[in-house]
Amino acid sequence: MLNANPELMDMLTADCLTELDFRRNKLVDFVQWGVVAADAIYERRLARQQVAYVRNHLGRGSIPLGAELEFSNIGHRVIQDPRGEHIRDAAYDGFLYFPDFGLDVLTWKLGGHVDDHHQKHSTARRRGFFEVALGSLSVQANISKPITSDPWLVGQLIHEARRFYPIAPHSVHISLQLRTQRSTLGDRTLPLYILQCLFAIAGDPVRESDGSVRIRRLTTDEILSGESPPSMLFSDVRKRYSSEGDDSLVRSAAASQHGLYVQQFRFLRLSAHLNYEPIIMGLKGLQLDLSPGSFLKAEQYQHSALHRRLYDRLVAWGRAPTPIRERDIDAFCRHIHSGLMTERRGRPAHSEAYIAWSLAQLRRMLRSYNALFRSDRDEPPEDHE
Repeated sequence: MLNANPELMDMLTADCLTELDFRRNKLVDFVQWGVVAADAIYERRLARQQVAYVRNHLGRGSIPLGAELEFSNIGHRVIQDPRGEHIRDAAYDGFLYFPDFGLDVLTWKLGGHVDDHHQKHSTARRRGFFEVALGSLSVQANISKPITSDPWLVGQLIHEARRFYPIAPHSVHISLQLRTQRSTLGDRTLPLYILQCLFAIAGDPVRESDGSVRIRRLTTDEILSGESPPSMLFSDVRKRYSSEGDDSLVRSAAASQHGLYVQQFRFLRLSAHLNYEPIIMGLKGLQLDLSPGSFLKAEQYQHSALHRRLYDRLVAWGRAPTPIRERDIDAFCRHIHSGLMTERRGRPAHSEAYIAWSLAQLRRMLRSYNALFRSDRDEPPEDHE
């Protein structure tokens, strides 16, 4: 509802800054002004319409989900140059003054904090990404719960949060609570062609001015460590707690005392052009069918020939990618379908029609990726909208 009225929001904010003065007025004066402004914006009829819209589109699954969004006007360079000696964010200065402006308090409901890829929380001033950790109860205590089990709702929240903040979007992490909690997934890997499909969809593929294609997330140090031995921020399995001393995406009181294993996929670009609903369905299906573990930790690369070979081949492909073969697209979708058909105790949690729609959307995204390799002289690709 706030995103639907950006002009009105800007006008009210400007009025507030005209009427109130930071040197004269106290925080409570700004809070009071905000409450009055919220009453002026709110319309019960429109709120009911919005609630009805959400209810009519819900398609709950069985896997609890979470999401974290990273924003930065200078991208990953805010991590590379934490002192701001070579490049600066003219608007926010890498959020160096985040707590000074009380943004930790003002954004707590959405899990707002500064992430410098070293610490999630610190009382010291530091530059980094502005991160929104949806479902977070306490960034400082590392306590969180799922947002929902509905991929549509997670996709909606990702895009609404992206639209709300006037900061360049950078990346999004999708978390899925693991169905089995009896043991960790260890070093299980995904086949190369599945990794290629995922990066072709959400790894920021681009066609350069010289006609070459590259996968941006695989050609920069955004998710690649550049150290020896190398590591990659693709996926990570760890425990999360939902109460003090326990940091899991959890639903039962018993489980909350011990934490639950969660798989977080960290390779995705945050973009207005991506539909995260079918992507989340795809990640769920792959997790359920293939049960991949963490990929790639430095110790995995150091001690496992399989991990080294897979990493090296994936990075080489990202620098000089090729189209995804139709048989690989078919196999990719078969694994997703197979997993989704067992989501709820061996049966599907979503309708066959919804699963089929999700797979069709993923196929469309892969066809769009393959279209990047067509030259201007080729016949234009078919419109699949």
